[in-house]
Amino acid sequence: MKEKIYTIPLNDAVNAQDECPFCFIERKLERDTLDFVLGNSSSYMESDVREDTDKAGFCRTHFQKMFDYGNTLGNAWILKTHYERKQKELQAIFKVHAPAKAGFKLFGKQPETTNGIVDWIKKEKTSCYICDKFNATYDRYMDTFFYMYTGDPDFRKRIL
Repeated sequence: MKEKIYTIPLNDAVNAQDECPFCFIERKLERDTLDFVLGNSSSYMESDVREDTDKAGFCRTHFQKMFDYGNTLGNAWILKTHYERKQKELQAIFKVHAPAKAGFKLFGKQPETTNGIVDWIKKEKTSCYICDKFNATYDRYMDTFFYMYTGDPDFRKRIL
């Protein structure tokens, strides 16, 4: 099968003779995403990327990896704008959500109430710009892998 631009990363992973082509792809994809956010391209300086990172935030693991990456100016700018956005969101939630008085009911089931603040915190804990970008790209790599596996006998032979 003729190599196309979307098959190059998978061919590189198989040709790398690493322990696992999928592990190779995962490491490279995460490193490339960190490079996109904080690297020489300075994507954090572009308003559309910064808006996306402010909206999604970062998980604990990727916050640490961003810190270890070493671009302190980029990290500072991303954290500043992210913090400002989250502060505005939280203030808006505080204005809308007035916690009900917690009553004690001796018998029967306690009525379930929704708490906008708790829901916001849960959403924030599961949102990460790098994880989202990674997962979307990795899903495309999986689709490409099975496309190549079923349609390219040479690729299948190199895998097995």
